[in-house]
Amino acid sequence: MRLQPVEKMQKLLTFLHKIVPYLRFQWLANRFDTTRFVSVLSRGLGLIYFISLVSILIQFSDMFGVNGIDRATALQLSRYSEFFLLDLISSSLYGWLLVSIVVSILLIIGVFPFWCILFNTVVYCSIFVQSSTFMSFQWDILLMEASILSLLIISPKIRSLLRKQQFSAMYIQVLPLLLLLVRLFYQAGVIKLLSNDPLWATYKVLNIHLFSQPLPHLLSYYFHAFVIKNNLSTVFTQLMFLIELFVPFFLLVKAYRSIAVIILIGFQVLIMLTGNYGFFNVLVIGLLLPFLYLKDTESKPVLMHRYVRFGWCFLLGIVCYFSLNLVFLNRGHQPWFNTVRPVAITYQFMKRLSLFNGYGLFARMTTNQTKYTVFVSNDKQRWSPVHMKYFDKYGFPELSFIQPYQPRIRWQLWFKFIRLYNVPAWYERFIYNIAKNPLQMTSI
Repeated sequence: MRLQPVEKMQKLLTFLHKIVPYLRFQWLANRFDTTRFVSVLSRGLGLIYFISLVSILIQFSDMFGVNGIDRATALQLSRYSEFFLLDLISSSLYGWLLVSIVVSILLIIGVFPFWCILFNTVVYCSIFVQSSTFMSFQWDILLMEASILSLLIISPKIRSLLRKQQFSAMYIQVLPLLLLLVRLFYQAGVIKLLSNDPLWATYKVLNIHLFSQPLPHLLSYYFHAFVIKNNLSTVFTQLMFLIELFVPFFLLVKAYRSIAVIILIGFQVLIMLTGNYGFFNVLVIGLLLPFLYLKDTESKPVLMHRYVRFGWCFLLGIVCYFSLNLVFLNRGHQPWFNTVRPVAITYQFMKRLSLFNGYGLFARMTTNQTKYTVFVSNDKQRWSPVHMKYFDKYGFPELSFIQPYQPRIRWQLWFKFIRLYNVPAWYERFIYNIAKNPLQMTSI
């Protein structure tokens, strides 16, 4: 049966009536019940900060003894961030680290979540600046960026998460964190495809990766044997690309968000069972898990003041631009707003802290696990091997399960041997410290 012109017009008007709110971006003001979301997110970040900061505390003297304090970078950054370099750049950083661990415990309990996250972010950024050699891992940057974006969702007025009170947030507040997760997984897949590494191109990477990764553990050995015996490298690698390149985008679709979260969490658990990656997998799970508790609220959208609405939309535009630039555009492309001085200063500040990162994980693979042994001698005649943690007596990884703890110097030793004849300044100081006193570096 054909529709009459009047009926067609009614259908068209009904359709336009439905899409006009989207064209006006009114959907950005839709509110969600974030009571459980905020609780899970805050406590998850508190747990991650506690794990990471205690790990840094254990290795503090060795990290700064090898790397020193990068005051040149810190002073250069201070042009944009004088507020957090007043005391943290001094020798009292160890004390601030202890305070930050206490604040992490308060965050786990749920006391003043906004201010606890803000304080820990400031301390962590300062440690990142002063010891960039051992703090420039992708998960350190992810932790800082996720903390900053979580401050858009968690109200500074919240005193305690133990009280029975409801919280809500607009979609525009939640969207930046969603985009971060999409970018994290999508970029991890894209950079592997564009790496020109034949191991990724031929889907044979699992034939060697489970053995050649920085810190394989005992289960890595059995997974490696299982993959080789059943010739599953191609299937598992293709499945990994499918998960990283397509599943994250379903986080943006309300109907499929929970399914995407469960798949991505399962993916992280599987990675944990195949190797030691510090607190990275726990952090990603901690960022994904809250979205299982993101629910619609029956309360009407709150009308924002136009200046507030403009500020939120501008911030969202910056986040979206960075995300789109990292995913689709040229990496060397200069943002259009770089000519506006206040915004350019903010952009340079974020860039120096490596925020809005591409998060390309493991694009370059090594085909072997380098044997590493250190010998010392007092007379240049008799040489004695130095027993080092995480290495067996033959100089290979001892296959111990140590995550979420991350031995940062040990990780950098793996990265050093990806490029032949690479002798960075920190490695020379590392060898010098061992030769001077082999027992002084307790973390390695």
